[in-house]
Amino acid sequence: MKKSLKVSLGVLVFLFAFAATTASAVGMNGSFESGAPAGGFITLFATNNTDITNWTVDGGSVDYIGGYWAAIDGTHSIDMNGFAAGSVSQVLTTIPGAKYDVSFYMSGNPDSRSDVNDPYYSPSNKVLRVNNTGGVFQDFNFDPSLKQNSYQNMMWEPHTYSFTATGTSTTLTFSSQIPGAFGPALDNVSITETLPPALTNKDQCKDNGWKTFTNPSFKNQGECVSFVQANPKAGK
Repeated sequence: MKKSLKVSLGVLVFLFAFAATTASAVGMNGSFESGAPAGGFITLFATNNTDITNWTVDGGSVDYIGGYWAAIDGTHSIDMNGFAAGSVSQVLTTIPGAKYDVSFYMSGNPDSRSDVNDPYYSPSNKVLRVNNTGGVFQDFNFDPSLKQNSYQNMMWEPHTYSFTATGTSTTLTFSSQIPGAFGPALDNVSITETLPPALTNKDQCKDNGWKTFTNPSFKNQGECVSFVQANPKAGK
């Protein structure tokens, strides 16, 4: 893949739809369909990067894929290696104690360069890391040499990364863990939120129920009720 240049910066916040204690939410621009026209692809660097709407390119560079290969959803996706390993992130509004299941599809650039002296050297096994603020990372693999995928059939595979929020905002990050210009491919990111059972009914703050809360904990019943009222998601 030849490389072209483009510069941008952005932040993604997911929109949520809630029902009972479990809700499914598709991240705003989770399939990267909104952004500067990519054509076949454009390379984006981690400097003032706004070309992929609502996403931040945090490090290295990525290729914003248009029609270069087939996406799993829509027409756009991301090669997590532009000229080198890159990373993208979004800031989520979260509820402490709630569980978040991040679903996404992964493939790998069918190209590789086996010669370590090649400036674009990339191993065949593509490694994508997912992490959140203060959380434990998880690595996912896709090896085109074994999968025999192609630009026409990328053989996208579904994966899920889960975490429990510890604050009211959480930064979710995807990053390549391999060198070179041919990296893991990312598309169709979505998220499901499961509220902590103790936060599903504000009446549980009554009759010393507020003392049983641990994540978050409260000093008194009023503080418990105020928290639930200020977080409508937690009051459903």
